[in-house]
Amino acid sequence: MDGQAITYEQMQKLLDQNAQIVKTMAAMLDQLAMNTKQWYTPDEALKVLGYSPTPNARRRLKYLRDKNFLTSFGSQSPYTYDAQQVKKVADLIRSGELHVPLRT
Repeated sequence: MDGQAITYEQMQKLLDQNAQIVKTMAAMLDQLAMNTKQWYTPDEALKVLGYSPTPNARRRLKYLRDKNFLTSFGSQSPYTYDAQQVKKVADLIRSGELHVPLRT
C-alpha cells in the first residue's frame, strides 16, 4: 500500500484547522454549560450581560440589584444570580430598553 506524502505546509494547515475545531467545540461546550445553569457567578453573569469581569463591571451588577432589575440573587458574598433573570436583563440591555451607566 503506497501512502501519499504531504508537505510541511499541508501538515501545518491540518494542525491549524484542528486547533480551530477544538476551540470552536470548547466554546460550544461552554455555551451549553451556561445555558443549563440555574445560577451564575458574578463573572458568568457579567459575561451574559456583555461585560468583561472588571471591578467597574461588578459595580454594574450592584447597580442592577439596587434598581431592582436583578432581584433573585444569593445572600452570601459573592452573590450568585438567577440565570433566567440575568438573560432577561441582558435582552433588555441589547434591545436598548435598559441603559446601564458606564460609571456607577
